[in-house]
Formats: sequence, C-alpha cells, structure tokens
Amino acid sequence: MEKFDAEIFAETQIRKIKKTIGGEKAVIAVSGGVDSSTCAVLTHRAIGDNLVCVILDDAFMREGEPEKIAEILSQPPLNLPMKIEPVQERFLKALGGFSRTS
Repeated sequence: MEKFDAEIFAETQIRKIKKTIGGEKAVIAVSGGVDSSTCAVLTHRAIGDNLVCVILDDAFMREGEPEKIAEILSQPPLNLPMKIEPVQERFLKALGGFSRTS
C-alpha cells in the first residue's frame, strides 16, 4: 500500500478543480470546520479570485461565531474571500414556529 502524500493529493485536487470550473466563478458554503475549509482552500488555490466563500449565519451558531470564522479564514496564510450571509429569519420560518428560545 502506498503512503499517503498530502502534497500530491492537494495538487491532484487543485488540477481537478481547475479542469472542472475553468474560468468560471464559484461559491462554497463554509462552516468553519475542517472539511468545508479544506475544500475552500483547495478551490481558492485553483481559481483564485473567482471564488467566494459564504458562511450562512443560520441562527444556530454561537453569537459572533460567523464573524470569528470569517476573520480567521480571511487572514494570511489562507486569505480566503469571505462573505457572511444572514439567513436566520429564513431558516427559522422554514422550521415552522421554532424560535431561538425554544
């Protein structure tokens, strides 16, 4: 069994992303977790400024958490282009009567 090489894996994924997206723009929803952040970093390396990373502030995150995540991911060395989208009301309405205090 071959030893896993993170650099080779990343380079391979970046090539695949470039091939798939080409010169188009892309949006990635980022939660701040390892999976979505890794996908965002690889995609940003592949397509640069054609990427926008969005945090959906859905009323279920701790107060200030979306801003903290955006701050961390937008700083060097990652420099991800971050946007916070407030969707609390839509999420709560879709849950049909659920509220922040329920």
